Amino acid sequence: MQDVARKVLADAPPEFLLAGFSLGGICALEMIAQAPNRIAKLALIDTTARPDPAANAAIRRRAVVDARTKGMDGYILDAWARLVAPSNVDNAELRQAIIAMARDCGADRLEDQAEMAIHRFDSRVRLSDIRQETLVLAGAHEQICSLDAQQELADGIAGAQFQLIENAGHFAPLENPAAVAFYLRNWLPSSSA
Repeated sequence: MQDVARKVLADAPPEFLLAGFSLGGICALEMIAQAPNRIAKLALIDTTARPDPAANAAIRRRAVVDARTKGMDGYILDAWARLVAPSNVDNAELRQAIIAMARDCGADRLEDQAEMAIHRFDSRVRLSDIRQETLVLAGAHEQICSLDAQQELADGIAGAQFQLIENAGHFAPLENPAAVAFYLRNWLPSSSA
């Protein structure tokens, strides 16, 4: 994750707003640790500052093997009820969109992502160093990055705003895009200044 954060920072402008979803939020925490003066504001969506529990390594690696065997469709469908809010379990359009994203990702990239997640830093110790205005958004039915982990993010960053996204699980930006957009619009700087 440290290398990925360095690569993103190398291509980023001198100062920018940073929003990260899920593993992207974990990367955002690494980026702000590496270059706090370059990030003007921070938004973390359905993510965590916690390290990956040791037991997750075997689970993640087995999921990659399963994705190679069953395909990315199976990888998503096996976890579907945990990925989205109960109100979205039967949403075929949403399911197809997420499956399409998984197919685009592919098993090789999934393996890379799994290893980044397994070896990520425990960012909880760095939360109090974050001085930027921070927005934490979480699907109200989140099961992948627990709500208590996201509350921990908000509590650990001085002045952070924490909002639950109704009718959403882990994929809040896709499950309830209007609510996510509402909070992000309010987080963005006003263009009238």
